Amino acid sequence: MSPKPPARPPAVKGYQCQDCSFRSAKGFPGGGCPGCGSFNIQKLGLPDVEDEKPSPGRNLRLILLIVLWVYLMLRIWDTWQRLN
Repeated sequence: MSPKPPARPPAVKGYQCQDCSFRSAKGFPGGGCPGCGSFNIQKLGLPDVEDEKPSPGRNLRLILLIVLWVYLMLRIWDTWQRLN
């Protein structure tokens, strides 16, 4: 039986000022730190697994993009043939 890998500690989420170490779970109003006024802010925590999945409409948008480009190329080719 193989040993279990050590469990990851829960990721700290939110934002932290890099100048005074002030932390907020929801962000800073106006983008600046309320403690020192600095705009040197960093997002904390690891991305969730859900954030890494592509959105459901991504494949549809990609197919639509390809179809529209092919249609554009065909129209350009047709116009070129009519001119010559």
